Amino acid sequence: MSSEIEPRIYVSTISHYNSGSTAGAWVSLDEYPTAETFDAAARELHKEEHSPVLIFQDYQGIPGALCGTAGLDNRLWKWLALSEHDREVVDAWMRKIGGDTSILNIFASFLGRADSWEAYVDNHVQVSGMLSGASESLKTYFDYAEYGRELADNHTVAMTPSGVYVFEH
Repeated sequence: MSSEIEPRIYVSTISHYNSGSTAGAWVSLDEYPTAETFDAAARELHKEEHSPVLIFQDYQGIPGALCGTAGLDNRLWKWLALSEHDREVVDAWMRKIGGDTSILNIFASFLGRADSWEAYVDNHVQVSGMLSGASESLKTYFDYAEYGRELADNHTVAMTPSGVYVFEH
């Protein structure tokens, strides 16, 4: 997710929806540090209803897995507290794997990021030292593409517009 897109949600109610109305408003998540403060603000928007049942008709700047029409995932507020880099890691996981894995467990399985899969494989080979004892002439015979295919079979690889994110299975 890009920091250029403000994290926000379009909040309406079931009552408006059932009457054919799209009445509601965009609510910036940056203004509400907790689910409770957001909920209070969303309900204040619809104070004309006795007991509004909130629905979230659209969202921007947040992973789709964290916002459903009928409710918000409790991980949303943890995601909002993350740095831009960490938000991208979580978003890559959610797009590729999904599920209800905790943000802590997502980071526990995160192995790294690179601009491309080839760059990740090259860096992995260098950092692991797997060719450190080999002569320069022998290193030229190492098949990076084949090793990359094998590596990909044993990891979860999320290709995104901003790069490749790699996670343990």
